[in-house]
Amino acid sequence: MPISGNLRTMPVVDLLQWISVARKTGTLIVRGEWKRRIFFEDGQVTLVASDHARERLGYYLVGWGYLSAAQLETLLAEQQERGQALGDLLIERDLVPKNELVRMLRVRAEDMIVNLILAGEGDFRFIDQTIPLRASVEVRFPVEQLLFEAARRADELRRLRDVVPSERHVPRLLDGSFAQRLSPQEREVLAFVDGQRSIEEVAFAARVAEFHVASLVFRGVETGAVALDPPAEAEPAPRTETGEWSDLLREAETCITFGDLLSAYSHLARVQRNCAQVGEAVRRAEAMQARIAALLDRALPESEDLLQLAVDFGELTKLRFSPEEAFIISRVDGRYTIAQTLSQFPGNRLLGRLIVHELLQQGILKLSSQKGLARTRS
Repeated sequence: MPISGNLRTMPVVDLLQWISVARKTGTLIVRGEWKRRIFFEDGQVTLVASDHARERLGYYLVGWGYLSAAQLETLLAEQQERGQALGDLLIERDLVPKNELVRMLRVRAEDMIVNLILAGEGDFRFIDQTIPLRASVEVRFPVEQLLFEAARRADELRRLRDVVPSERHVPRLLDGSFAQRLSPQEREVLAFVDGQRSIEEVAFAARVAEFHVASLVFRGVETGAVALDPPAEAEPAPRTETGEWSDLLREAETCITFGDLLSAYSHLARVQRNCAQVGEAVRRAEAMQARIAALLDRALPESEDLLQLAVDFGELTKLRFSPEEAFIISRVDGRYTIAQTLSQFPGNRLLGRLIVHELLQQGILKLSSQKGLARTRS
């Protein structure tokens, strides 16, 4: 049974612990400023995904120096063509050692959980037995270990923000003897502090989480061994140099991989709406829409089952829906099939079916086999 709520009333730490203790398999979706997904098998984290550019795998691949932006662009295009997970392509081409990729995935998962803890709010929904359509590198991270590290980082970040306001500030070493008080691993990180790199760039160069650099800089500033200069002009996160439509197609491909067909459709609709004069963009968007339709046909075949609400009205009023979702929900009274319900939907039929599929996955709607009650809508 899907569960839903807000992180203000059920903090992310409690939520992840519940999923772990119950050994759940499924997908946790959190919608706040960004949409984030965490996938679980038997209560362990197997994959994370995010709409936030700084939480995508490509950000780490380019930032840690394993790929150039151009190489990432080529791989992402091939990913779309072959329908293969990016992690699998990286290992197949020997671009990233598997142990390093696993470490990168772990750091990425920890970073995302830290950001969720610090955000402190966002609507969440856990959907049982939903996992990505394509498996990438096989990893399983125990929730307890991720939470321990993430919670420690979040607490420490709250404490040091008065001294280290952001990852874009530039640390500058004032006292070389500071290195003598550090561990060997910390000295390796300190070696990249050159008065030019920001905290973020030092983390990339050292291939460690930003938290470790920020914590090191905090100790240096507190002891007078490190100065912290204000950031230069803000720069975007590492990304490829293509236009908006290519970014949207990549995001749609990622959504398809994770089984989020409705979000994939939304990205493709933006491509068709905003880039109608770009022939290649429209062609690729239409091809991906055809794939979505085929996947939906398998996931939600036409049937005579009746569409019903699976939650009471009081619960519905606590949730947020798009206008299209609200329209479909308002037409569900337990007497009509999906096709009959969607006959009044003013939008694209594929969009309507995707919304129904999403609401079924979320446990908002359900199907009943009581076919005798259905009748044709006038």
